[in-house]
Amino acid sequence: MLNLKILVPIIAITFIVIVGGFFAWQHFGTPKQVGCTEEARICPDGSAVGRTGPNCEFAACPADETATWQIYRNEKYGFEIKYPKSNQCKFSENGEGSFSFGRIELSITDSKGLDLVDYANSFIDNDNWIIETRENAITATSESVKLTYRFGGTNRYGEVTFIKNNGDIYTIGYTAGGFTCDEPQIFPQMLSTFKFLE
Repeated sequence: MLNLKILVPIIAITFIVIVGGFFAWQHFGTPKQVGCTEEARICPDGSAVGRTGPNCEFAACPADETATWQIYRNEKYGFEIKYPKSNQCKFSENGEGSFSFGRIELSITDSKGLDLVDYANSFIDNDNWIIETRENAITATSESVKLTYRFGGTNRYGEVTFIKNNGDIYTIGYTAGGFTCDEPQIFPQMLSTFKFLE
């Protein structure tokens, strides 16, 4: 049998090594959890990203898919909007205050004293739309009403956003049928680039 004078120090040293190793692993071997502040950075496309990771760095902004698009700027009506460079999504001016980019149309009309919600409601009543979603939004410079709708059959749908500025209503939207430049996909991107001139 082993001598107790030898056995006790071996057990004590083994215990110290195991406990010390465990604490060293906890301190040096695993990344520390860090609570990041809840700040947000606004990206060029209007989205926001927060801080993340062990160093609490801002996450990368999504790639700007509109960076290579054309810019249409209208000084008379005081706005600009980007649209894709393509023959299918061609820009055209259709008359006083009316523009199209493929099947996406933008028109500017006098609000006739109606507030934005009443104007949107009158538009809906005239076209017998079945509203699927409705979003009201207010930004620092304007308010808007966004609608998705169906009408006259299963494949008849559209999306429209009404924006009020200085007594005028800017109506931007598309209706399904004969898409020329993937309008349902690019519409939200185009809308995100719409802005009023200062």
